Amino acid sequence: LYKAAFCASPTNQELAESIEWSYDASKVNIPIFLISSTGQGDENFVVSLEGLNAIYKSIPDTVQKIIARRNDADHSHTLYYGDGYMTAWFMWHLQGDEEATKAFLGEKAEILTNPYWQDIKKNN
Repeated sequence: LYKAAFCASPTNQELAESIEWSYDASKVNIPIFLISSTGQGDENFVVSLEGLNAIYKSIPDTVQKIIARRNDADHSHTLYYGDGYMTAWFMWHLQGDEEATKAFLGEKAEILTNPYWQDIKKNN
């Protein structure tokens, strides 16, 4: 049904359960890109670095996955600041755009050298 997923500031497991919005990241079986911010809204409420890492770890290693946090932003800005990468992610996975892969693939992926993003983990 879906070919790829993008999630901006995914809700941490504890918060999701408390608002009866539970999910199981171990069931993800399509390429997924998750972002959050270093701001207080994400770090202290929605999804801290620890929470983002926990989600990443829960997703099977057989699934192409990446996480990144935007510097100098807060929860309400995450979607806007991540727009370019979200677009590239879907251009790659939905249209097969080879140019878009340069943002994510390999040791020289563009996101790895972007000074506005940190705490990047990826398995490709």
